[in-house]
Amino acid sequence: MRGEAFFSLVASLLCVQCHLYTDSNTDPSFKQHCKDDTCVTDEGPCFIPREKGILTRLDGVKVGHRQEVDIGQDGKKVLITRALKPLLFEIPNFLSEEECDHIILLAKENDLIKSVAKGGLTEIDTWTYDPKLNGKADGPRGLYKNWDFDQDGKITVDEIKQFAKIQRYLYLTNAEVKRIFDDLKLHELDDGVITREEFEQMNTLLVDSYLYEMGRSHPRHRERFSEQSWLTQEHEDGILQDIRMRVQAVTKLPDEIIYGSEYLQVVRYGVDGHYHAHLDSETHEHPEIRCCHQVPGAGTDDESKCKLCRYVTILYFLNEPPDGGETAFPMADNATFDKENMGNIRSKQDMYNLSEFCHKANLLATPKRGTAIMWYNHVMDPDNGWLGKMDAYSIHGGCAVRKGIKWIANNWITAPYKKHAHVPSQYILGPDIHFSED
Repeated sequence: MRGEAFFSLVASLLCVQCHLYTDSNTDPSFKQHCKDDTCVTDEGPCFIPREKGILTRLDGVKVGHRQEVDIGQDGKKVLITRALKPLLFEIPNFLSEEECDHIILLAKENDLIKSVAKGGLTEIDTWTYDPKLNGKADGPRGLYKNWDFDQDGKITVDEIKQFAKIQRYLYLTNAEVKRIFDDLKLHELDDGVITREEFEQMNTLLVDSYLYEMGRSHPRHRERFSEQSWLTQEHEDGILQDIRMRVQAVTKLPDEIIYGSEYLQVVRYGVDGHYHAHLDSETHEHPEIRCCHQVPGAGTDDESKCKLCRYVTILYFLNEPPDGGETAFPMADNATFDKENMGNIRSKQDMYNLSEFCHKANLLATPKRGTAIMWYNHVMDPDNGWLGKMDAYSIHGGCAVRKGIKWIANNWITAPYKKHAHVPSQYILGPDIHFSED
């Protein structure tokens, strides 16, 4: 009932066909019959002029700081600052056990599909593996010196593993190396080593293509291995609506931001399930490209090209796997971090690979049922109060599950940049938001 009551209030505030996003340059002739920041026009959508943005940002104070937030009838929640770069909070007991079970059940009923690591700006990989390929690999991958690391004239299994790690960011086992050569029906490694003469005759193009395909599709080696479902948090479900109200109370963001955000994503990780280090949002550059939450049918064609604009991530741990499944922030509060440095160390110790280097991360959040972790993927633009630069420190991922199953859910709170702040979110115009007729 609380969720429905709140929804009615929001619907009233959003009333009649009026977009709540604003633009100070909007033609004033379109602004008519305005009352309490709500306008109705005969020409279609209307706008409320605001010179400054409407985003808010909490103060973390310092690592370890605890602050209470009043969330209404549900009492108070404690926010514990776990990092300042990115600004990140732990919120114990954000969800009840019943709420965790409810979300998992809804995801199962809604069916789960294979997760794909893809943003709005991600180019579609149309390459297909061809087992009939023959020849020498291009560039450094076809050079003998990049396979025989000690230059002793013999390429060993360990050196092939080193090649795969450096060239394709794969961490292979001895058995996997031997299986690759068996699958490809290549005999150069039959005696355990590859000589210089054998290498010159070896089909390195096929081997390298096979390694690339492993990185794309093999459950243990691919960037992301999980299943997911999306829940609309529509008002008919009081539990999901209560959670959304709680999110608003904690973030202190206005209705139009909360209700214009993406659907709730629920993710299931089995054994070896992981998601290597990544950013939830996309570049603040290319201002001409709109945010995906503002583009109907985002990503379906060239006209709908977009970028992810996720101001805040709230991740909920829905259960506790027996082993593994931590959420890792490799560069949290790293005094010397920069993106170039991250790339330079990758060939030696791939901090993106959270199956191998989970516990090298600067910050780890161990799954605890009902706990939420919340962080900002962007700063606020100090000039206008809308979405600002992306925070590279927010790079994070899911460590491999070693035993059992892990369930999480993500609320991504979207926000616009100033340039397109007048464009409404496609979600606020979606089926779970109904405008008042009076």
